Amino acid sequence: MKGKFLDSLVLFGYAKSMYHENRHLGIFLFRIIEIVFTINIVILDLVVFHNFLSPATTSIATTAKISSPTPTPEILISSPPPTTVINQITGAKELFIPIGQGSTRGTDWTNVPGAQVNIDSTKYTSIKQVVFEVSLESPNNQIVSVRLYNTSDGHPVWYSEMSMDTPTQSLTSQPIQLDSGNKTYQVQMKTQLGYTVILDQARVHITLQ
Repeated sequence: MKGKFLDSLVLFGYAKSMYHENRHLGIFLFRIIEIVFTINIVILDLVVFHNFLSPATTSIATTAKISSPTPTPEILISSPPPTTVINQITGAKELFIPIGQGSTRGTDWTNVPGAQVNIDSTKYTSIKQVVFEVSLESPNNQIVSVRLYNTSDGHPVWYSEMSMDTPTQSLTSQPIQLDSGNKTYQVQMKTQLGYTVILDQARVHITLQ
């Protein structure tokens, strides 16, 4: 581009000298120089415009790449293997399925984070009895209620609800009925005064015939 600009200046000087010697030829050369200058200006504008757009285009592409949404991983609820114990007195086989632990302070029925499990009742034949067992801590003097909730079918597990009004206690429900098939069960709790309650342990206790 610099060379073309210098060429134009040389032509301008040459045209100026020719103008004094031959007016018509000088005018003709001035017209040519005018066209050359116009072309140089257009080319210069295009180069400047291209350099101006390039960083913006790169920035837009980089921004688009950074802002691409990250797929949310699917959260799967695992079914931990039950612990099998043989009752030394009755000889019956007993299974303990851990559900988890956590805490809450809700004054209405609230899901306890981390206390959820899948149980497929069809895997266990000849079930004699099923109960729900928990261990709770409530440092403040309040009534605490706990229950097992079937999130697959959207209803509480009947006869699983229990309450306590002491700082710590281990509770065992009445015999409960697990719904047929693979279901997700969630521990729910509610407090009387809104103080934090800790679920130390929750499990389903199955006794086989």
